[in-house]
Amino acid sequence: MLTVIEYLLLLYRALLPAPVWYRFFLNKEYGSLFSSLMTGLYLTFKLTSVVEKVQSFFAALKALSRKEIHYGAYATSEQVSAAGDLCAICQEKMHAPILLRSERVVFPGLRGKGHARYAGLW
Repeated sequence: MLTVIEYLLLLYRALLPAPVWYRFFLNKEYGSLFSSLMTGLYLTFKLTSVVEKVQSFFAALKALSRKEIHYGAYATSEQVSAAGDLCAICQEKMHAPILLRSERVVFPGLRGKGHARYAGLW
């Protein structure tokens, strides 16, 4: 939830100064060609930045709705029973198991145990 709020605020921060800078760059004091060029460049860069932030916001919203974790998703009971009740790495009983992108089923407590040789799994 905090990630969604963070990306929404980043989008707001990107859009807030746009009208002020747009008017500044449209100032004809330096000539109309220069101001038109600067305005076009500013709007191009601002648009790419805003599109990136909107994509990040929707990705965070999608992850929130799917209850995903940034390194995998929560495993279903069928996936846990297929993998066994014990963690494949540390051989302990799994609590709130996670299905990694590598199709392994592990539990979140494994990360905090300092398994340095398994760092590539996450």
